[in-house]
Amino acid sequence: MTSISSTPCPRILPDGSVCGSLERRPRGNCAACHRRAAAAYRKRKAEAPGSHTEAEWLSLAATFTHCPGCNRPWDEVERPNGQRNPFTKGHIIALTEGGSDCIANLRPECARCNYGGAGVGFSARRK
Repeated sequence: MTSISSTPCPRILPDGSVCGSLERRPRGNCAACHRRAAAAYRKRKAEAPGSHTEAEWLSLAATFTHCPGCNRPWDEVERPNGQRNPFTKGHIIALTEGGSDCIANLRPECARCNYGGAGVGFSARRK
């Protein structure tokens, strides 16, 4: 859902200019900036070294009874966007910090811990 805002989007584009769009999403960034960020994430993930299978991921996730970030048991964690599982794939060392997508660099995290840091991955939070 987007809306028209009187405050222009402040994001700096790759060419150094300011976005300035008045079409804003509920979390504050405009739809075009959201699409750019999502595409950049997909590209980083595709180019990241390492990989894992769905079976490896589910096996790893089954070893955790609670979110390692906030210590809440899974049955107390809200499910993100109606998903089946209460956990998301969290990278211990974020892809933006050179982390890989191999199973050893993953851990299940609740959506709040995984997405709530506004770009602050686990490696930055543990300092």
